[in-house]
Amino acid sequence: DALSQVADLRAVENETSFSHTRPDNTPFYTALESRYDYQRAGENLAMGTYHGTNEEMATFLFDGWVESQGHYENMIEPLFSEIGIGVHYDGEMLYLVQIFGTPR
Repeated sequence: DALSQVADLRAVENETSFSHTRPDNTPFYTALESRYDYQRAGENLAMGTYHGTNEEMATFLFDGWVESQGHYENMIEPLFSEIGIGVHYDGEMLYLVQIFGTPR
């Protein structure tokens, strides 16, 4: 639940600043503080103009992560044991966030 809440927060923040840096100029993992005690954390971001069905958009954005070496490495990293998914739609753009974690 904590990772999903952080991923939702990060998806909203990405409307303001599409970056692994938060709108307050701190790193993404500061969103985990006080919510999730972790040993390891990672983040994947995606955005796209909403141009298809929900299923088409999910496939399009997911495939983009798979086709990107760094994003895919996060997705298959065996040291990550949990994931949270966040989605935000601002009426034009769709923002997706994957937060990966390994609790202490």
